[in-house]
Amino acid sequence: MSTTIAVAFPDYINQRYKRALGLVRNLPKKSLFQPSNADKLNLYGLYKQASFGDINTPQPDRWDLLNRAKWEAWRQYRGMDATSAKQQYVDSLIGCVIQVSKMDVLGTLS
Repeated sequence: MSTTIAVAFPDYINQRYKRALGLVRNLPKKSLFQPSNADKLNLYGLYKQASFGDINTPQPDRWDLLNRAKWEAWRQYRGMDATSAKQQYVDSLIGCVIQVSKMDVLGTLS
């Protein structure tokens, strides 16, 4: 969905975003669908941008790898409006599901 449509239908985007958040938050640790660490960081960055806007915390030290990665994931979306971040979160989650589904099918066929 384009950014123009996202801006034109913010209530629709909010509903989809809330459902996507619920799915991710309630994802069992041992489920078949597990996003990669890169996908998790991307979703984290989009969540933070959608919820809090532009990053407003100091950059963590270089040795603090996890918090530094999270900070970078959020920072990459600086300047993106909340509705667009929500739409991109939904699109990214759908992309993760499609990717995992393809890998499952290919694994079954091999």
